[in-house]
Amino acid sequence: MKFPAQFLIAAAISCFAMTAFAQDFDCPSADCVVVRQDGATTGSQIGVYDTIQAAILAAPSQGFSEILVYPGEYRETLQINQGGLTLRAIDGPLLTCINGADDTDSTIPVVSLGFAQEVTLIGFNIRGGGYGVFLSDSAEVRLQNCVVEGNRISGIYSEWTTINVTPPQLTVSNCVVTNNAGNGIDVILPSVNPTTCSFTTIQNSIVSENAGVGIYVSFLTAFSTQSTPNESERFQMQYNLVTANVVGNYGGFLLGIGGKLPIPATNASNLSVGFLDSSPGCGRDVRLRTNSQARNAGWPTTAFRDPDGSRNDLGVFGGPFAAGFFTTIDDGPVVKQVTPLGTIRISDGPFTIEAVGAAR
Repeated sequence: MKFPAQFLIAAAISCFAMTAFAQDFDCPSADCVVVRQDGATTGSQIGVYDTIQAAILAAPSQGFSEILVYPGEYRETLQINQGGLTLRAIDGPLLTCINGADDTDSTIPVVSLGFAQEVTLIGFNIRGGGYGVFLSDSAEVRLQNCVVEGNRISGIYSEWTTINVTPPQLTVSNCVVTNNAGNGIDVILPSVNPTTCSFTTIQNSIVSENAGVGIYVSFLTAFSTQSTPNESERFQMQYNLVTANVVGNYGGFLLGIGGKLPIPATNASNLSVGFLDSSPGCGRDVRLRTNSQARNAGWPTTAFRDPDGSRNDLGVFGGPFAAGFFTTIDDGPVVKQVTPLGTIRISDGPFTIEAVGAAR
């Protein structure tokens, strides 16, 4: 659990040091809204909502808008029809869940996208629905540092159903897809009108312990062995750990039918994941143990480096977007706004600092 609080910190010390966190949790303009379960406003926050769906509906229908989501378990399902939205969980997936378990229809996705383009979700645990994330036709979504777990059909499902519209664009980066009752990731790709490449990208992610297949790829219609460009260009999969899925780690055309969708050597199935599984948040504790083979196993390029500058760790705590996430049981309190009560002079002895912070 994480909650805003007033921390009174008294110290009798000869030297006092504080680490500053650069992330700003206030919205600087009308292009940004905040979601807090208590609906309270702080600082310069302009728009505050108590559900994520309410914020989505209120966000501008044109241009780019950002929705900052405070920690908590949001028991709702999301329908995103407008594009240009970034939804960001400010403290990451250990503390911020979107849980669709209350929906009476067991097939309803937790997050559903249709025709919405340039949508990004960062730092959420998405769970409890028929599907975790469902996108179709011209939807375009990037899942960044998200956990998709405990859904009844598939974790992530992407399908192209209408030939005369742009196929969906799916990017899964530094995510964990685990413990879903069906396949981890289902992708249905087109095999006609091959004018656009790379519809699906999966990178730096862990897909494990799903009851079905880890990653399953199929095509809407059969393709010719001479089709151009190759269907492999539509499906990019690099530096992932796909392991311990019950039916199999790969299925469909990833099994090599016609040699069209080979599995790049950068993907592994024989490494130990090593989830910590020790501190229950609002979902599974997917932090990596210190000896996990998924550490420093991601894409080695500079753009994907971890916040400490080291090589990318697979999963949700790897890569630059993980900066600011809670990563250890001792992460809190995090001091965000500090107001000294009067002048502080170390030589005067004990002193008091009042701060707005966050703690687990």
